[in-house]
Parts: sequence; structure tokens; C-alpha cells
Amino acid sequence: MATRRRVLSRCAALLLTLVMSACGSGGETTPAQPTATKPGVLAISALPRLDPFPATAAQYVALATEAFDLVYGAGARGQMTTFTWSALEPTQGTYDASKFGDLAAAIDQAQSHAMTQFVGIQIINTTAREVPADLAGQAFDSPAVTSRFRSLLDRVVAPNRGKIRFLSIGNEVDAYLRANPAQWANYKRFYADATQYAHSLDPAIQVGVTGTADGALTLSATELQDLNAGSDVMILTYYPLQSDASGTITVRDPGVVAGDFNRMLQFAGGRRLVMQEVGYPASTLNSSSEGRIQPVDATVWLNISAGVWKPRVFLGLWFNCLATALSLACE
Repeated sequence: MATRRRVLSRCAALLLTLVMSACGSGGETTPAQPTATKPGVLAISALPRLDPFPATAAQYVALATEAFDLVYGAGARGQMTTFTWSALEPTQGTYDASKFGDLAAAIDQAQSHAMTQFVGIQIINTTAREVPADLAGQAFDSPAVTSRFRSLLDRVVAPNRGKIRFLSIGNEVDAYLRANPAQWANYKRFYADATQYAHSLDPAIQVGVTGTADGALTLSATELQDLNAGSDVMILTYYPLQSDASGTITVRDPGVVAGDFNRMLQFAGGRRLVMQEVGYPASTLNSSSEGRIQPVDATVWLNISAGVWKPRVFLGLWFNCLATALSLACE
């Protein structure tokens, strides 16, 4: 997945985050197309233009404001903010004031614009374990780790009660856990404790753990279902890529997207499906082409109206931002 991320970065990947009500039942050889109940909440997270790099802090703020205004004007009413645990708490009891300031600013912005807030705390970040340095040798479910994470939630969730809609505990955890299979059970116990404690701080918060679509659909389906037994939502990332025997990564045809999404909806069962990321590279280096890259049009299958997505505005964002991410929540 780390290699895929580098490929996507080089190829100006589009990251989309889609959240929709889970529906449908499994078993079909050719999946039927599910119907979203209504478009819901779109979020576009955008970095400001940094080439040329702004000369002053005021110029940076102006560019950041411009990027936010563009995505808000496109209909974005949601926001995703993520941190590794090790960044929030580098060492025992030492919390990074700058990172918590960023979190507070993001939530304030979401609140002032009536936006839905998604927060991710990455204990695992794809292939890396991201706990504070002094906990590096501890099992995920050790008393030291669980108690310290509760203390972190006291600082993340408690002050923001009622302001965070979705909380992800771990990012693409199946990639790390497949490489360390003995730790699935430890992480499940840790995650169950964290979920229960988050609910005690904010009963309305919807908690999940982010997995990959590859894990959910093929590589770790049983383990991810078991891990999510106590989840409020099913959170996945989706990159329709493939690699050959030599390790060369190419994109799959956009025609696979509808079937894959239906399978993910079925995997979510009765839970809302949260697509934290969806990426599709736009470079011929990955066997892609201008004619094949239709990320907005591909969402027509989900019954998302053009008025919500405003493709022309979005194309403007493509050239004005270093990276973009979209989210959609169907209530």
C-alpha cells in the first residue's frame, strides 16, 4: 500500500471519501446496483497551492482560505482530519500542542460552517505501528497501551463532545496485521476497549476502524468482519489497482467500480459504509488515460446528483490543490 501511495502521489491521484448507508445482501455473482437513499454530505479536503511557495504567513492563510472557499462552494459540507497517535503524543504524557491546535482549528471550522467532522487517530498507519515511543514494545491490548489511549481520547473526544460525527481508530490496519497475524486478537481487544470508552465520552459518536477494500473483499474478509463486530460504521479505503508478477502497478478498468462498491456495501451489512479514501491515478504510466479517468462520472452509479458534485468546480480544484479528497455521507 505504501508503494501504491507513492504511485498515486506521482500521478496526481484523486482521493475520494464516500460515506453511504449500507444496503443489499451478499451472494450475487453479478452484483445488483444499490441505491443510495439521498446524496448526503460531500467533503473535499484540499491543500492550498504551494508552487510557488507563499513568501509570508499571510499569503499562506490567503491560499488556504481560497482552497477552503472553493471546496465549500462545490457543495462540501464535511471534513476529514487525521493524526498518528505518535504525533499527538510523542512520549508519555507529552502532547503536541501544535497538533492539538490543528485539531481544534479544524473542528472550529467545521462547527462554524455546519460541517460533518471525521477524525482519524492512527495507531496503525497501513504498514507502520504509530504508538508513542515508550509503548513500542507493548502489546496493543496491554494495560499500558489501553489506559494511555483512554487518556488520549480524554483530550480528543471529551472536549469535542457532539462535534465529531465519525471516529476512526487505526488506518488500513489489515495491511499491518496481515504482516503480523498474531496481533489480530490483541488489536481487536484494544479496539473494543477504545470503542467502548469513546462511547462513554460521547454516546453519539460513530466509531470504526479503517481497513482496505482489498482486505475486505479478498485478503482479510473474515478478520475484518470479526474486528468490526462492535463498530458503528464500516470504514474502508479503495484503490482499484492491480500488480503483475514483476510488481508493476496499473489501474483496473473503471467498469469494475460499481461491482466493487456493491460488494463493499454488502460487506458492511447493516452498517453505514464510510469510504475514507478512493483513489484513481491519472497517468499513462499506470495504463491510464484521459478517456479512462472519470472519477466524477463514475459516481453517477451511486445516484449522486451533478448539482452536488459540480464537476467543473472540481476540475478547478484539481489544478489549484496539491491533493484533494472527497467524502459523501448518506443519512
